Amino acid sequence: MERIYEGMANGASAINSNFNELDETTVRNTGEETISGKKTFTEVIVFKQIKSMDDTEPESISGNSAPSGRVTYERRNGIVFVSGSGNWGSTTTGQTKVVAKLPEGFRPRESWQIGANAQGGNGENAWAIEANGEVKLTPNPGSSGTYSGWSTSYPAAN
Repeated sequence: MERIYEGMANGASAINSNFNELDETTVRNTGEETISGKKTFTEVIVFKQIKSMDDTEPESISGNSAPSGRVTYERRNGIVFVSGSGNWGSTTTGQTKVVAKLPEGFRPRESWQIGANAQGGNGENAWAIEANGEVKLTPNPGSSGTYSGWSTSYPAAN
């Protein structure tokens, strides 16, 4: 910014130059722009919507040897939302079955445990999503594990 003073030779040009410099560094109330650098806010901030650059749309994968079992996943603001439902095929009480594998970017940092009721029957099923992306079903005693539904969310591993 150039200092403006009375009687300067190129005052109008200096004022215009200062306005242009401000124009390049001023944050606008409307329109699209990129703001870089660390920002610290000392008051409450209200957003209509927050969208992260790494957000995804929901995707779905069929379960391994599962007639209708599907796992659906998406990432919003660094949080992965995962759900599964359907017929997961033949299972044996107490024996773990890998039914799907989540791609990188949608996996938890460490094993993520989920409990779920069997659909249309009694008993519970133990579900886990491993850090390597494996989605595992372990039917508990009293549960056939064939039909089950669940949903969970967790921070995405980087």
